[in-house]
Amino acid sequence: MATQHSTDFREGLLAALDAGLPLGEAVGYFQVSVSTIQRWRLLKRTTGSAAPRPGRGRRSRLAGAGDARLLALVEEAPEATLAELGERLDAQMGVQVSPSTICRRLRRLGITRKKGRWLPASKIRQSGQLGDRRSPSSIPPS
Repeated sequence: MATQHSTDFREGLLAALDAGLPLGEAVGYFQVSVSTIQRWRLLKRTTGSAAPRPGRGRRSRLAGAGDARLLALVEEAPEATLAELGERLDAQMGVQVSPSTICRRLRRLGITRKKGRWLPASKIRQSGQLGDRRSPSSIPPS
């Protein structure tokens, strides 16, 4: 997903167009599409400002206290599946979430599953640990 342009950038582009900069030159100079400029002009005309609209979507049911509880559950039962973690969250907090939601939250928290255990991602990547099938003598020196 593309990043949002700042309000200053949007206002500057629209001011340059109002000052007489041709649309084609504005597209090339500011590196935005014609449709983007049209959307920003409409936004400014309807709301009085070219500021980005508030974000859409909803907050995760696990945001805040749910994250801490999820981490505690992972520490209590490192062998638990995503579905089992979901059942435990429902029993303890009354929060029903899908296994894919739990997976996304764990990934954002930096926790990954490796060979039946949940670990921080940095612990898995270290050589000579979990899943490194080569013996230390077969690893060429750096």
